[in-house]
Amino acid sequence: MNKEDKENLKWLRVFKSQQKTRISVIMATLQAQNLFFSSSSSSPSGDTFPVGCAFDECNVHHKYFPENPDHLNPKYNTMLRVYSEGCGLNIVLMSWGVDDYMYLIAKENKTSLPLAGLFIIRYHSFYSLHKHGAYQYLMNKEDKENLKWLRVKYDLYSKSKVRIDVEKVKPYYVSLIEKYFPAMLKW
Repeated sequence: MNKEDKENLKWLRVFKSQQKTRISVIMATLQAQNLFFSSSSSSPSGDTFPVGCAFDECNVHHKYFPENPDHLNPKYNTMLRVYSEGCGLNIVLMSWGVDDYMYLIAKENKTSLPLAGLFIIRYHSFYSLHKHGAYQYLMNKEDKENLKWLRVKYDLYSKSKVRIDVEKVKPYYVSLIEKYFPAMLKW
């Protein structure tokens, strides 16, 4: 058995089924579907990116970043500045977004999701990383392992011509929420 096969077996044992990745993606996309929040344009949404280091050109709307005071601050606009290489995304401050909010909700409510599931929730909108490969110098070994799962499940915007009967699938997804989260959530 080669190294890749062993790694795949490891992930299969961790997840056993796709349930944990499905519920992670659901949590990461609740805001986009407006299930819990108003559709106010002031609500946090969109792509997220690290702060405290140079902005990467892969970030969406990078051309507007010069309007951000951090862009001109030499304290924050070098590659690593306040971080060290390989420090781990868990200590990197990110721009505020719904993914971080849902991650904090999951963590505060002591979800039984594995760390890879929480990673999917937290970095779902970090497109400059999982789509373009930016900011990898901040990642540690665990981040690199978890990124594999995020890349499998990240695409919120995929479209299908098949219409899903929401009422038909709702019991399944409600059962996943009940399985991995307590009955009463702290918001």
